[in-house]
Amino acid sequence: RLAPALAALLIVPAAVGAWVQGSLPPFDLGDPAFAARPAGLDRLKRAAAVVPGDAQLVADEGLVAPLAGRSDIRRLTARPVPAASAYVVMDRVAWAPTGRGQRRHDEILASLEGGQRRVLVDDGRFIVWGPEPEGGTP
Repeated sequence: RLAPALAALLIVPAAVGAWVQGSLPPFDLGDPAFAARPAGLDRLKRAAAVVPGDAQLVADEGLVAPLAGRSDIRRLTARPVPAASAYVVMDRVAWAPTGRGQRRHDEILASLEGGQRRVLVDDGRFIVWGPEPEGGTP
């Protein structure tokens, strides 16, 4: 008798909170928020389309998940100097949880912009660089 009362004591407040916030299943599938893709995702996919499918891709932290279907993808922050043969994708408006993370992102972006890699796509938000020219440093 105590177990059902305890379960109700835990479940009822959670269900009421979810209902008040509007996220209690079943969801309103007519609401466009559940079906609409963010415009940035489409821009990212178009920008990254220039990278060959079998090429190594190094991407900003927040871009790895949307591009995860690639055969070889790595996070830029894991190794801030990408391999010379890799393509690089960065987001100019990337979010970082700390000021240090944002500074690191900005430093990497500045080094790539001042480097020898050729810019393949720059749509104002996403930038795609090709591999370094022959003789470049890794």
